[in-house]
Amino acid sequence: MELRRDIQLAVGIFIAFLLVTAFAAIGLLGRMSPAIKRILSDNVASVTACEDMLHVLALADGSALDVEQAAWFESSLARVRQNITEESERPVIEEIARLVPQVAAGDVPARHRVVAALRQLATINRDAMYRADARARRFSVAGTWAMVFLALLGFGAGIGIARRFSRRILLPLSELHQVFVAARRGESHRRCARLAAPIEIAGAMTAANALLDQCEAAAAAAAPHYEPIDRAAAIQLLDAQTEPLAVVDDKGEVVLANQAALDALSGPAGTAARAALHEATADKLPPGLARVTPIKNVHAWLCALQT
Repeated sequence: MELRRDIQLAVGIFIAFLLVTAFAAIGLLGRMSPAIKRILSDNVASVTACEDMLHVLALADGSALDVEQAAWFESSLARVRQNITEESERPVIEEIARLVPQVAAGDVPARHRVVAALRQLATINRDAMYRADARARRFSVAGTWAMVFLALLGFGAGIGIARRFSRRILLPLSELHQVFVAARRGESHRRCARLAAPIEIAGAMTAANALLDQCEAAAAAAAPHYEPIDRAAAIQLLDAQTEPLAVVDDKGEVVLANQAALDALSGPAGTAARAALHEATADKLPPGLARVTPIKNVHAWLCALQT
């Protein structure tokens, strides 16, 4: 059924845009999550390990490391080795590992070199964090514009669906309603126009037009039938009479008149005579008329003017 198809199509397109928007948002968050996870699990962990090693060196205060401090330093160095994300970290970490025995023994120059290497390692990880943050920002901006594009596309599709729904469903239904209202008010000639509508609504409009045609035909058959006036014969018969005669229809208009009536209507009393003919009916004899006779089978009256 076309009506069901149009409604299902409109709802289906709307749901499809909602699903596309939802999956786009999920994809955007999925692209941003790895960058944030990498910053937290790798770079932040490496920076924390560097801070721990610097803390151990600060506690030693230039002297040799005790067993606990050496174990803390070694565990922190192991965490850094497990979280290598940049190739530039490897030589720095290897240099720190090579100087660990000297630092543990209290060698001051080795400690200074280790401190410089730890600062360099922390700087490498911070730069990596900045780059990961920049990538996440690019993903965010791209995702934002993608969502804007999808929103505009959905807005345009919604307008198109609304216009199609209005043109194919609401407008034909409004036309059908107006035709029935007009028929109820007595406008028997109003019919449904041919509009682009589903088969169901178009069939209802066609049936309504057929029903109104049948009602009009039945009303016409029930109305009294009046035969048309034979104009030539009527004029000949009227001109054969000497008194002024005129035939008036049900609207008070002069349909036929002999020459005597035409002379009376165009004379000084013509205005009053025309007014009397306009008011003449089968049951009314206005002043200025001698008689009013209904004509059989014709909705008109034969009026004789006073002379």
